[in-house]
Amino acid sequence: MTPLLALDGLVVEHRAGFFQEARTRAVDGVDLRVFAGEIVAIVGASGCGKTTLLRAACGFLPRLCGRVSLLGVDPEEARRPPPRAQLLVQDAAAALHPGLRVREALFEAARVHRPGERDAVANALQWVGLEHRRSAYPSELSGGERRRVTLACLWLADPLVTLLDEPTAGLDAPRRAEFIDLLLSRHDASRAVVMVTHDLIAALHACTRVVFMHAGRVVADHAAAEVENATHPAARRLLETL
Repeated sequence: MTPLLALDGLVVEHRAGFFQEARTRAVDGVDLRVFAGEIVAIVGASGCGKTTLLRAACGFLPRLCGRVSLLGVDPEEARRPPPRAQLLVQDAAAALHPGLRVREALFEAARVHRPGERDAVANALQWVGLEHRRSAYPSELSGGERRRVTLACLWLADPLVTLLDEPTAGLDAPRRAEFIDLLLSRHDASRAVVMVTHDLIAALHACTRVVFMHAGRVVADHAAAEVENATHPAARRLLETL
């Protein structure tokens, strides 16, 4: 079976220091395969390279070496990810144009991804429960509502691969569960989800597989039902917080 996302020997370095001459290796030789039907959580302590890995997989950060295949495309060479691979960033406010009302933002997404579908925006608003907020600007929405607008845009894009950077950060427990359940309600055997998260409980609840990162490397990779088999000290420390 061909993976929807494949990383081979991925290395990403960040420049550091006053003159930007020093380099920090944020992702250090990561190999990863994600197949259709999978929901994969990437977990680890802050600074372990999770978000850097996700952004490099989309082609939004340059890699020092290694290979990336996202739906059969190298996004760095193509200068953008394929249309049916979508990244949902952590900061929902930054993802929304401040001058567009909710309905206008969704119309723009529908124009690109669903031309000719007259009811697409109405259906997206209904799915995320924001029909009553269609005329609001992002500044008038709560954090949870902004997340749901980005989720509606994601639904309009109809991705085969969804990449999520801390999708539940800043939400309380009921809102986290509601958001994850809504997000995964459209998942099926033809699609894959990769979710970077600090929330190991949410990862175990929602995901089929959990990948542990430490110091830029993958140190454990288990089916969600078998994470207790992880032996690396960094993985054990996270599991002890449950």
